Amino acid sequence: MTPHGWIDIVTPDMVHPNNVGHRALLDMFMWLVLQTAVDLALTPLARTDAELIWRPLPPPLHPGNWEESSQLCLVEEGLGQAVQAERSTGWQLVNEGTAEKRKIGSSRQQLPARPGTAAPAAASAGVAIGYLQSYTHMGTVLVECIKGCTCPAQEVDAHHTQRTSTTFIKLIKVNATEVVCTMQVTVLPRTSSGGYKFKVTALMVAPFDSLGFHWSENTAAQWEVHDLLSGVYDKKHRQP
Repeated sequence: MTPHGWIDIVTPDMVHPNNVGHRALLDMFMWLVLQTAVDLALTPLARTDAELIWRPLPPPLHPGNWEESSQLCLVEEGLGQAVQAERSTGWQLVNEGTAEKRKIGSSRQQLPARPGTAAPAAASAGVAIGYLQSYTHMGTVLVECIKGCTCPAQEVDAHHTQRTSTTFIKLIKVNATEVVCTMQVTVLPRTSSGGYKFKVTALMVAPFDSLGFHWSENTAAQWEVHDLLSGVYDKKHRQP
């Protein structure tokens, strides 16, 4: 392993592997394939192996860390299930990639835009909005709760100077007052890039208490992950 662990094998966005990371991933893949071939040669599959497939999964590594029945994760065409078309103008579900390498999301290029997004509500839920962050043409939006729930209005700037285009996640704590929570994403008339594009790539909802650790509502997911892996997170949240 490298001297600083994970930090040494990814690019500064904490998402994509660098050259060392690509070599490490290839080494792990080749080791798995070769080791599996050796294991099968020494110990061929038997009837008992087929029976073991149907065993129940082991319990979570962390006690009580079971999946939530009320979780929601919408990506690609699934985003259309949450968008209220009658309240949305100018937003389109687009594929900015290829048929083989899809990059689908709900995108808006110009002003104005106010898409209404509805999602099942829990008493206290964490709503995570996945969005494209890039170095050109990107704008800023205001995310707010407008019906069936309350939450602090927050601005999200999709522009950064690093020459990468990747998905970031904005987490918002929502308190539900009705069965369905309607949130609004509005493109604002100011930009640091010269453009106003904003692309929503995913919508995720889970009970807020099940997130496992204190995730800052004002920090993009990638940088929280950076803090977790580098030890900065422990220093920030260490109990006195």
